[in-house]
Amino acid sequence: TAVLALPERQNTSSPGTACVVSFNNTNESLVASSSDGTISMWKSPSISSTQWDLYYTERFSSFQGGIQTILSSSKGDSIAVNCHDGVYILQEEPLRHTYNEGAAAIQCGSDRIIFEHLDGCQPMQIASHIAIEGMVCDARHVVIWSGDNINVFRIFETHAELFSDLHIESNSVVMKDDTLYVLSGDELLVISLMGVQRCPSKKFSKEEGAPMYLSRTMNFLVVLTTNKIAHIFDISKTEPNLLQKPKHLESSMHHESLGEVISIKCNSNGSILSLLVCDGTGKNSIYRYHLRDEVLFRISCGNCSPISHFWDPAEAKLLAVEVTPLLNDKAVRGVSDRQHRIL
Repeated sequence: TAVLALPERQNTSSPGTACVVSFNNTNESLVASSSDGTISMWKSPSISSTQWDLYYTERFSSFQGGIQTILSSSKGDSIAVNCHDGVYILQEEPLRHTYNEGAAAIQCGSDRIIFEHLDGCQPMQIASHIAIEGMVCDARHVVIWSGDNINVFRIFETHAELFSDLHIESNSVVMKDDTLYVLSGDELLVISLMGVQRCPSKKFSKEEGAPMYLSRTMNFLVVLTTNKIAHIFDISKTEPNLLQKPKHLESSMHHESLGEVISIKCNSNGSILSLLVCDGTGKNSIYRYHLRDEVLFRISCGNCSPISHFWDPAEAKLLAVEVTPLLNDKAVRGVSDRQHRIL
């Protein structure tokens, strides 16, 4: 027997009253809704434990007082909510995180993050008025974007303040010092933290494809297009200067498809790219592409599937890859932290 308390939320005097409760069909999770529109989910305890772990909680103002039934999927990655005005499906999205210059930002809700200087300072919560699709940070600023807006927050010792609210289409954003590099439509914009254009935008042709992914390592910027053409820029002097001719990543694969590229990054001296790729079977792969030789290599991760990758900012040959174990050739969901590894 266990008594589960509804989680209290900030700026409220009480957590609300439970109104609908249900198990999923495998009895591995319990989902509940409260009168204030909060949805909460707990994972059932293991055989050796009696602890129910709060897995998810979020308040939806549109659900307030109107939830009739609620169900979660067998995997616990989606929730069906039957309300007075229709049925809503809530799907699990990975919470984002970013680290730079001794500072870290971790998403803790659809529009909230926790920011922390890793020198022992007290973490602070930052609330944005936009739904978070991505974020970057350094020791002085946090940048959040939603697709249509960019919020820049200035970090002070005990709090954060909104520095600028930019109404710019933003597929992806990176920051270097006080400059933002933004993928917007078919262009790469270079703007200040206040949104002032710092140099002419870089446009991509129809033959190259629309820009999809953007990343930065030190003074090197990588843009990947829908046609899997990689552009590597030197941004040491703010304006992006093409380091060498664009590279078609599938040109060395003898007419084979590379698969869906999830992310692409460059090492610290601009000589090697790393790519996280999904082949459509539930298993990811890591490739490295040597720019000088234009050769693509697959990196073996054993009986594991890579889920993220990072280049060391000081050592150009050091690549860290986070992996999760495979079961029947598919990545395991919900594995414990001990089962994650860094290669």
